[in-house]
Amino acid sequence: MQAVEQTSSSFEALFAAAVGLEESADSFLDIASEANEESVEMVPEVIQAVPEDDTPPTVGEQYKALWVRYRNALENWASEQCEIRSEERRILNHHRSEYMRAFEDMSGHDVGRTLEKSAIEIRKMLVWSAEKLFAPQGVSLKIDGYEIYERFPTDQDNIDAFDPVAIWSYLEQKYGGDFGEKLAWQQVAKGFKSKFNLDEGEKVVIKNGYIVLDRPVWLDDFDKKYHKKNRLSFGCVESISQSLNVLSEIARWSDRIALSHDLHRLNRTFSDRTYEVQSRAKHPAGHNGEVIIVTYTSRFEFLIRQDFAEQLQVFLGTYLEIEP
Repeated sequence: MQAVEQTSSSFEALFAAAVGLEESADSFLDIASEANEESVEMVPEVIQAVPEDDTPPTVGEQYKALWVRYRNALENWASEQCEIRSEERRILNHHRSEYMRAFEDMSGHDVGRTLEKSAIEIRKMLVWSAEKLFAPQGVSLKIDGYEIYERFPTDQDNIDAFDPVAIWSYLEQKYGGDFGEKLAWQQVAKGFKSKFNLDEGEKVVIKNGYIVLDRPVWLDDFDKKYHKKNRLSFGCVESISQSLNVLSEIARWSDRIALSHDLHRLNRTFSDRTYEVQSRAKHPAGHNGEVIIVTYTSRFEFLIRQDFAEQLQVFLGTYLEIEP
């Protein structure tokens, strides 16, 4: 890589004691010979029970146990509440008033609606757990929740059929093992391509052994006008955060753990609402500046060192799907 600035039209182009047993046997024979000669009743051999399966319950099984407990408790409480309300009616019967009360009824419809809400939340938690469990460590996996919601409805008409075990089994079969990990990396590759505008065929600049990737930024107009401070707008903070996240995940894939941690640290820095953009300020990350972020009031420059850029190219070549 030359120090002179170059331009490339495509980013992809760059980047157990036998002795002990004998002693035990001898001891046993000595004891037997010293015993009286009377016949003794043989003690039947004790057959060891086969141990039960100690496999820990799955996430789905644990949530099903909670679901059964919750539903039983709710239905019992609803029944008790109705009895309490009935007793209150008896107390107030001579007043003939249905508007004055200390307790509320809990109808079957109320129970069904409450169960439906809880089932929805359990379904969300199962999807969230699968995204964490089936992804590579430190990497995000996004699962299409809408497909799960359509396949496993939670409305009151289907509440008796709601089964967290079935939902988890489906998630495990579809996203468990290598598939979930590969999908997560593919999502990271797609996110990198999108966040750094590679979809637009933007030309990549190379200078002084670094690949230069630009990210436009927007300042908060209110802070700039009334407080005279150059602070990133809310939407821009989110966009920069996502860019740093995907770059951090690729660093983890490349076994550049220090770089990954530093990028997370910079993410916290730029996401802090008190952060003010300083023009031409340099923020190095990783060993000896594997990545350097140079900030300007209109853009952030991401300088990626050549050795990491080469690994980045391999990553994208492996996981980036070619769209027609």
